[in-house]
Amino acid sequence: MFSSPVFLELCAVPVTMQHSLGECSPGYGEHAKETGAFEEGWKRVRNTSAMESAAPGWIHLPSGYPSLPIYGVTTHYWGDGFGLHLGKSADEMRGILADLKANRWIDKRTRVIFLEAMLYNGNVDLFTSLTVVFE
Repeated sequence: MFSSPVFLELCAVPVTMQHSLGECSPGYGEHAKETGAFEEGWKRVRNTSAMESAAPGWIHLPSGYPSLPIYGVTTHYWGDGFGLHLGKSADEMRGILADLKANRWIDKRTRVIFLEAMLYNGNVDLFTSLTVVFE
């Protein structure tokens, strides 16, 4: 599963609107996507040695799609983002998803979620790859 959040600092709320809007949230784009390393809860990692021990899902990973973008309804995505493996069992997946929810992994900065699965049919020795895009 991958998430692609954006920088909140790239846009500013006009002074006349600050009483009703505390902050703005830019659209997704190459210049706006977040690529840093974070601790749980989207706290920036200040110590680079801490990046190695950071929790899965909080460090930017490069694209697994070297040449072609993934097209959504609102824009196209290059497949990079903050990703993690959801485990091998339903219980493990539920635990990981509960932890992500508790730490607000998906928030107002999130522009897209990719859910990727690989299925194997042993009867015909065939693999099927599935990517579901949630914008």
